Amino acid sequence: MKLSLRILLLVFFLTYLINAQSSYPSYYAQNIFGLTSPGAMKYGLYGYDNPALLTTMHQPDIYFTWNDRVGEWSEFNHWGLFAAVPNFGFTVINQKAKGYSVADWKLSTGFGDEAFSLGLGVGWSSGDVDIYQRTTFFTIGTLYRPMRYLSIGLIGNMPTSGYSEGVVDVGIRPFGNETLTLFGDYVFRKNSNKKDIKNIKDIKWSGGVAVEPYDGIRITGRYFDTDIFNIGLQLS
Repeated sequence: MKLSLRILLLVFFLTYLINAQSSYPSYYAQNIFGLTSPGAMKYGLYGYDNPALLTTMHQPDIYFTWNDRVGEWSEFNHWGLFAAVPNFGFTVINQKAKGYSVADWKLSTGFGDEAFSLGLGVGWSSGDVDIYQRTTFFTIGTLYRPMRYLSIGLIGNMPTSGYSEGVVDVGIRPFGNETLTLFGDYVFRKNSNKKDIKNIKDIKWSGGVAVEPYDGIRITGRYFDTDIFNIGLQLS
């Protein structure tokens, strides 16, 4: 695929996302276990947030994590299991609060090469879906790496009912490797009911930095527009 065609596809996809019409785990809900925006880390969340990243998987891998966002750390009220093989990923995230629980599932696939890849995913939920206002949704994602210093990801989440959203994420590597990565993401949302459109209010963004001083040791800092700042340490 020629460079000009890749750029054209990215522009077309972004235009579609901005004009797309969100009852499902939205982008930041899906990315809550990620220390950075999807394209800033080699595998992201194994295709859960951006299925195009599954192209980077060359062997089976699995990742389990949890947090204390709801309840105590030891109660496992919010956990995620991410598994992937080359080109295919499976995820389940479970959360419990106030006697109710929901499990969000997702199957994803991605194809392409190191320069440009495309991914598709389908997500659904089980448990107290009415309480959590869940519905089936579809994800389309692209990852464009024109050079080792830059990566651009585009993500669209489209539910069977409710709002849709589009996401742009950018990763910049000043040294051309993962020693230092600057990253950021931006979410576009648009209500299908025109009288309720609040584009400016609904736009969310984050930005941060990831440092990998040694192979397998990564330190991250990320700021969200809601004045939340998190710091992470990853060992692999």
